[in-house]
Amino acid sequence: MAERPDGLPVDQPARDRIAADLGATLFVEAGAGTGKTSALVERIVSLVVSGVPVEHLAAITFTDRAATELRDRVRRRLEGLAAGDGPEAAVAATALVDLDGAALCTLHAFAQRILVEHPIEAGLPPAVEVMDEVASLVDFDERWAGVVDELLGDPRHAFTVLVAFELGISLEQLRRLAHRFDDNWDLVDARLGPTAEPTPVDTALLLAELREVVDLRDHCTADADTMLDRLDKVEGFANQLDTVADDPLAVVRLLSDDAAKAVTNSPSRTGNKKHWAGAMPIDDVRDRLREVGDHARGEVQRLVDQVLDRLVEVLGRGTVAAADRRRRLGQLGFHDLLVLARRVLTDPTHGRTVRAALAEHYRHLLLDEFQDTDPLQVELAALIADPDTDTDDWRQLRPRPGALFFVGDPKQSIYGFRRADMAVYLDARASFGGDAVHLEQNFRTTGPILDWVNAVFDRLVDHVPRAQPEYAPLVAARPDGSVGPSVALLGADDAEKRGADEVRATSAASVAAAVTTALAEKWTVLKEVVGDDGRRAMAWMPCEPRDIAILVRGRTPVHALT
Repeated sequence: MAERPDGLPVDQPARDRIAADLGATLFVEAGAGTGKTSALVERIVSLVVSGVPVEHLAAITFTDRAATELRDRVRRRLEGLAAGDGPEAAVAATALVDLDGAALCTLHAFAQRILVEHPIEAGLPPAVEVMDEVASLVDFDERWAGVVDELLGDPRHAFTVLVAFELGISLEQLRRLAHRFDDNWDLVDARLGPTAEPTPVDTALLLAELREVVDLRDHCTADADTMLDRLDKVEGFANQLDTVADDPLAVVRLLSDDAAKAVTNSPSRTGNKKHWAGAMPIDDVRDRLREVGDHARGEVQRLVDQVLDRLVEVLGRGTVAAADRRRRLGQLGFHDLLVLARRVLTDPTHGRTVRAALAEHYRHLLLDEFQDTDPLQVELAALIADPDTDTDDWRQLRPRPGALFFVGDPKQSIYGFRRADMAVYLDARASFGGDAVHLEQNFRTTGPILDWVNAVFDRLVDHVPRAQPEYAPLVAARPDGSVGPSVALLGADDAEKRGADEVRATSAASVAAAVTTALAEKWTVLKEVVGDDGRRAMAWMPCEPRDIAILVRGRTPVHALT
């Protein structure tokens, strides 16, 4: 455990800069337990005390719960200042009156504010309704029913759909694809384009090539040869293809069959070179068979690509049309808020005016949990913080000094499925971070655990440009006075080969033994206790069953543990 002589955290200079360097754009990297929220609260309160009205601040968090906690903590800090006698009391009192209307909110709520303040420029009706997840799902299901009717009922899509079914593509798979499109309709819109009409396989040309290859057996000088056997199979395959040539779906079925694919494969050792010593050497026969096989597989792949392209176009255009309909009706989903907010800021007619108005309104933008940001978040913030630069690349924007404040921890990025992208985090740090501010003093975990974490992660985390930042070790602030091991490895020896059931049973037994040992030996946990004088303090106390948590990756191990 590292300590300063004055008892302050080892990273106190960084914390002081967060609170005092209000005219600088700061990029704060704060590990788990280092007080990220406290640093954000301190920044907000310092801005207010410096004379920035709270309505000119926007603090953007990741969840409603985080936004509520942030607002409550800011309120408590302001209430403490307002109750004092210092010069900050009056300013804090005024800020408390305006706090409920301030933009301490989620990214989606902030995007909604932008649209509500500029509805005409965004092409929205006077009244806007934001659909929750349930309403959005109901809306999607209703639209999906219409998509199914179109796919199955429109003669223009008949061949496409039937081929898709032959290829094993189901309506449920298409539904999942449509749902992903719905969640990312702006990306779909940017990539949509006209697609070719799927056309059947040209069986006449393929049959002619197959017959030509079969005729090559006349060049063999022996009665028995493995290439002759292969060409006999090719002839049988050609006859099958000729039988179904008038049925495009049957052709797809035949060409997609694994056995049929094997017929046109040409292993390099098929055929005896001595038996093909005339005008057609065995290598030429193999090459010709390989070419015909490539042609057959290429025709199938062409049709697959055309079918997929057409399905993507149909689903994509339906997705984009639905998004436009929601905009016209003023019934928006969460993702609509972000996309439409970005569009109004980048609109060639209104964008500069809207950005200037928002820059005057929101003079300081503070972004929490930035490692899990949607790429649209940093673009919205940067466009507001620099209302004068016209560029398609937010990395080229140059925000006003002090207009942006980022706080996050790259080690805690877990929302890739929501478009969080570590490359965006690193690009923002490179573009706006300058010399990043690091918080490293951990107030949550004891030294032995952090020593283990630092040793393991330092070995596991390799710095990869635009993909994985370097690991920053944490420093413990909490002294260790516990009884029992801080870190213990339980479970079966990986060197032993065991079945899944045996591994689960062994692991469950190890966990049960650890729990009973912890209770019997009175391993300690840090708890709040009330002394005889009524004062509360933290003390190491023997653990109880309610102090123990068992975390598992799925439900399967739970049965073994109980």
